[in-house]
Amino acid sequence: MADTAPTKIESPNVINKVEVISDRPDCATFIFVDEDHTLGNALHYVLMKNPKVDFSGYSIPHPSDNKMNLRIQTKGNTTAQDAIMNGLSDIKDISQSVDERIGEESNQSHIYSDAQLCHRHDGHPTNRLF
Repeated sequence: MADTAPTKIESPNVINKVEVISDRPDCATFIFVDEDHTLGNALHYVLMKNPKVDFSGYSIPHPSDNKMNLRIQTKGNTTAQDAIMNGLSDIKDISQSVDERIGEESNQSHIYSDAQLCHRHDGHPTNRLF
């Protein structure tokens, strides 16, 4: 049987953030430290959009435990590690696109003064803006 001992994905700026438990290349559990539903749900969503992924699911083992478990199973023509790296890259791209769009919109938005508030026919201001 293959070795199922956890391995760590190393990065120069990240210290023990992710552990990988896997006995096959197409199936793995990734344990994220200090992550919650925000990353878990986003990763699950983008992974399930990937046609090379058969299954993705995440769980928070206990509310007081600061870990998030993510299980991935691929169709075999790609590894679970490749799938998660692609998923993280997709989230980064989506986030950058949203950030750029918000920047564009905030440059075009207007701040209205009290004098620019709509007034009802009786002269009292409403909460609506022009």
